[in-house]
Amino acid sequence: MASAASSIINRVELLKSAIDLYNGKILSSAEGEHWLIQFATKYHIAYIGAVNELLKQLASLHSYDLLNQYAMRSLTIAPENTKGYYWLIRSLKAQGMDELASNEYRLAKQKLTDNEYLDLLDLLANSQE
Repeated sequence: MASAASSIINRVELLKSAIDLYNGKILSSAEGEHWLIQFATKYHIAYIGAVNELLKQLASLHSYDLLNQYAMRSLTIAPENTKGYYWLIRSLKAQGMDELASNEYRLAKQKLTDNEYLDLLDLLANSQE
């Protein structure tokens, strides 16, 4: 529904509603069960896609408080989401919070794999236009 929304505000509201429904991998107590893996992965990937789109839309609206809130929440659910760190760091820098942005940058270096961290560096380097 969000992709077909007529306005950016409607899209943001639909994305927020969808994201607020997801609290992490489904049935985490049965995470190793083979029958569950495909469903858990499907919803986790859908969550990451939706949250990344929401963060992008919030950045375009310069809604930095909401962007920070959703980025930080998304990183607790999906700490491997490179774009979550990317949008959070960009938002903090746009608000002049360079020290907090540096802290998030260091945290990303600790949490992400080497390849994910290199992807983050590429994203940040390409955003310095």
